[in-house]
Amino acid sequence: MTLITIPQRNDANSAPNPTLKGHKLLIAIPLDFPPSILEAIASQFPDLQIVSQKLEWGQRTIACSADEWKDVTLLMTFAGLPTPEEAPKLQLVQLVSAGANHVLESPLFKDTDVIFCTANGVHG
Repeated sequence: MTLITIPQRNDANSAPNPTLKGHKLLIAIPLDFPPSILEAIASQFPDLQIVSQKLEWGQRTIACSADEWKDVTLLMTFAGLPTPEEAPKLQLVQLVSAGANHVLESPLFKDTDVIFCTANGVHG
């Protein structure tokens, strides 16, 4: 498995952050996430805080408190998205789907500069 580094926002004070210190990844997908993959991510990015929860397919609400959302900078999901106000530090959303048509009308997609990535090309 190859993991990529997360792009930093264009900020004159940004410095390389290979351990992802200060970042929090929320994994909210409709699959059981294998512990071995979580361990591989933690090994490559030792300062990354990782939180995960299982959603049902098509579920669009991620059950997180305001306190949990406030520090999320990275989100992996199928369809569950917060409002821009719920996740003020969110920088990147990785969709586990090949397309993004199911999130195009979301305020997070339409009204913010959050980066969205799809899994186009990775499904066998």
